[in-house]
Amino acid sequence: MKTMPVALGALGALALAAAPAIANADEWPKLDEDTTDDVEENVRWFARTKPAPSRAFELGAATGYTQGFGLARAGVEMGSIAAEGIGAELAAGYRVDPHWSFGVAGQFYEVIPERAAGARGLTGTLGVQYHFKPETTFDPWVELGLGYRGLWETQSPEQPAIDRQALQVARVRLGADYRITESVSLGPFIGLDANVFVTENGAPVDDPRLSTFVMAGMIGRFDLGGERKRTKEPDWMPDYSRAQR
Repeated sequence: MKTMPVALGALGALALAAAPAIANADEWPKLDEDTTDDVEENVRWFARTKPAPSRAFELGAATGYTQGFGLARAGVEMGSIAAEGIGAELAAGYRVDPHWSFGVAGQFYEVIPERAAGARGLTGTLGVQYHFKPETTFDPWVELGLGYRGLWETQSPEQPAIDRQALQVARVRLGADYRITESVSLGPFIGLDANVFVTENGAPVDDPRLSTFVMAGMIGRFDLGGERKRTKEPDWMPDYSRAQR
């Protein structure tokens, strides 16, 4: 690990170089009124509100990078079956109120196997989502779910395909919606699930193990019907008075 001493030395040199500037912080230039007004306006734009969907039918579409890790069963690495790939997902649900929604999602994915000609699969997930700031421009959310995962490994023409079926015992996702309109949003997400493959070519797996798929990408949402609830403007705002001394 020769890079560790070099990195520590670089950080130390950077700290020594920055020390005089930090010590003379009182001499730093102060923000003028126009500058602080611009900053405050940008913060207000970031935190501005829109009416949030409630009692609405919600459609979703997502795509992104996916990859498997862990073991399909004893002695079979997921990396040999499902290395990096891409997935596409469609979802339908119900937005109970601005914070809570539940629904179903189906995903098709295709991955690059190390030992086979090809591999692809499907998932079906029941999930519930919680939106932390549903009325703001950027709305972070978390999802918990469970369901089913199928994985089909295509061999050479002389060999039959391998059919694997799994229980998706848990799925967790984190993301943030950029609310383009009151009913349309788009944003990034990252997540993973936990799977136990229980059958292989229709026969029970003798020694099942835990595997996981990670996925990161973009998701779009479309809310139909229901109502849009407007709330008050955010009551928090940074104090810029000290910057105008």
